[in-house]
Amino acid sequence: MTDRANLMAHTPNEGGAWHPLAEHLMSVASMAREFGEPLGLGEAAYWTGLWHDVGKASCTFQDYLTACASGDPAPRTRFAQRDHKRAGVSLASASGCMAAAFAIDGHHGGIPALAQLRERLPGPGEFDDVIAAVGVVLKPLRPKAPLSLPGLPRRDEELRVRFLASCLVDADFLDTEEHFTRARSNERGGADLSDLQAPFDEAIRELRERSDATTLNKARALYFDHVVSRARSCGTGMYRMTGRTGVGKTLAGLGAALAHAGANGQRRVVVALPYMTVTEQTAEVYRKALGRPGAVLEHQSSVSEHSDTLWRRLAAENWDAPVVVTTVVQLFESMFSHTPARLRKLHRLASSVIVLDEAQTVPAGVLEPVAEALHWLVRYAGATVVLMTATQPAFDLIGPLREMEMVDWGDLDVGPAFDRVRWRFDEGPVGAETLAAELAEEGSCLCIANTVDDAEKVSEALESLDPSHLYLSTRLCREHRRAVLEEVNERLGSGRTCRLVSTQLVEAGLDLDFPRVVRVSGPLPSLAQAAGRCNRNGLRDFGEVRVVKLADGKLPPGEYRVGTQETAAVMEVFGAEFQPERPEVLRKWFELVYDAVTLDAHDVNVARTSLDFPLVAERFRLIDPRLTAIVAWGTSDQRAMVEEVTDRLARRAKLARSDWRFLSGFTVELLPSAFQGANRAGSLQVLDKGLGRWLAPYHERLGVVLGRQSEEVFQW
Repeated sequence: MTDRANLMAHTPNEGGAWHPLAEHLMSVASMAREFGEPLGLGEAAYWTGLWHDVGKASCTFQDYLTACASGDPAPRTRFAQRDHKRAGVSLASASGCMAAAFAIDGHHGGIPALAQLRERLPGPGEFDDVIAAVGVVLKPLRPKAPLSLPGLPRRDEELRVRFLASCLVDADFLDTEEHFTRARSNERGGADLSDLQAPFDEAIRELRERSDATTLNKARALYFDHVVSRARSCGTGMYRMTGRTGVGKTLAGLGAALAHAGANGQRRVVVALPYMTVTEQTAEVYRKALGRPGAVLEHQSSVSEHSDTLWRRLAAENWDAPVVVTTVVQLFESMFSHTPARLRKLHRLASSVIVLDEAQTVPAGVLEPVAEALHWLVRYAGATVVLMTATQPAFDLIGPLREMEMVDWGDLDVGPAFDRVRWRFDEGPVGAETLAAELAEEGSCLCIANTVDDAEKVSEALESLDPSHLYLSTRLCREHRRAVLEEVNERLGSGRTCRLVSTQLVEAGLDLDFPRVVRVSGPLPSLAQAAGRCNRNGLRDFGEVRVVKLADGKLPPGEYRVGTQETAAVMEVFGAEFQPERPEVLRKWFELVYDAVTLDAHDVNVARTSLDFPLVAERFRLIDPRLTAIVAWGTSDQRAMVEEVTDRLARRAKLARSDWRFLSGFTVELLPSAFQGANRAGSLQVLDKGLGRWLAPYHERLGVVLGRQSEEVFQW
């Protein structure tokens, strides 16, 4: 090999400066070590970072960089054999650290399967000349002793590989960004978690001063103070934070997380919620409470990639923010991904408080791998996991760790303040027309159906009796749903009659307060969550929650159907003592469901055991994949804007981030079968893979109407 005393890692930046290879390797190694320390992987991460780009010392790669810098029109074609990872894989393998070999091999294209990695392992001496060239400018290039990590069970090792890869990928991205776009790099970073306690305490004090001294508000304050005090005294671990719906868990959960993190030296709070609608609401509550720029990152699909705020876009890449509000889907599908962009954020979960809001919504079919991931975070990453919900799942039946209860109801004297509803269970089935007539005779009320089809039928039957009634489902675009919720709250707040027909969309976290709720019989946690929308603020002695059986009603298949059947079984077990919100009733229901369904329905753990990272990513899905339809809704100006931006999309024009962010409010997610069926019927124009323009009329109340077909909208 020719003399390479001036080895480079990257082409010149805007200032004309090349990026020296030794400088890049040392910087990535140092940063990766910092990221790996909370995981007990500091030393392994350091050497992984030092080795990851050693292959760039080859003549071929250095010539490739020169060609790129000189304006060569096709350097990738001319230098197709420019692999720069295998030399680092060779060093990692020779040092006895296969986790590092996985991470290095996957730091651009994704972590491979074990069989793929073995096929790509270099032969003896294959990269000696490249390694020697780097050794001239970078010493030492090998640890003094073999780089071995403590032995772990295979699936624990699989997660360790992911987190080591995360340390490498983020460090590599950040150092490369520093070279090419220093101004962008300088935008990173926000508030420190320790700086948020004082403004949060002040916000809570002001909130209490503004609030009426009602029995319910007093009970909420007692609950808040109790969980914050308990959280401050608890060590890291896995906890339940149980609270009846309406107890004020949103702010209490953040208060407990901040107190716990402060007491245990943790660096971040990550709150994962079931639906995008709730992430928006929760993130806004947190921003107002914390009052610091760079404090709260909201990361979900409609906000992150196309955010018009630079700090949010950058922070979403690697969750470099003190408080992260995300979706359960984003959290766990990232944990089981193999691609660099998703893996990059994982190391930020170390030494964090992870709050799973409405934890019961995690589908039973993925509970075994999810439970193992949560237990890994507690055991190896210094994290605390908090299951925050009124309807606690029985995760202790699945994983090796046992959750501890953060709320001691024996010490919490709130009396009957949270007993706000009376239950009524109808025996015989009721038709949609009859149910609509009964709703019309009531005052304000909320009716919740199991499927979009059933909700549409009830709404259509109610239309002639109450043309002003409102409707909610995921077939409405986000801006439409936002407008409906604003109208609901305005009517309820002003004392006007408000009848709302909805799917399960309203059941997790939405702050609605109806005097009466009618819930079509479904899974037990759904019934309990529906009660949280009834007399939520204690404005009357008791609200009424009525559970009905809808004649010819449909049930989503799989877990949802099983859960509905087990609700009937639990009712028989408890008889007159049956109350959907009682912990022992819910516990029994979860036991029956866990026995009746497969808790690893797609054999994710089989793929994890074989260290097949691409297959794990393919198999692990919390929800069925959805495709996106753009709809024109709203004011004439909004509709015109949607049409104009969509026309540009159809012409393959590049959209600005502000355009994408605007469009995200006017989209409806559809199952692939519905998307493809609408395309065949001429109701939808396909614009790109997974993206289409809705051509059929968009119903002013029902949104996208597909015709009668049973579709699983939500999973609990």
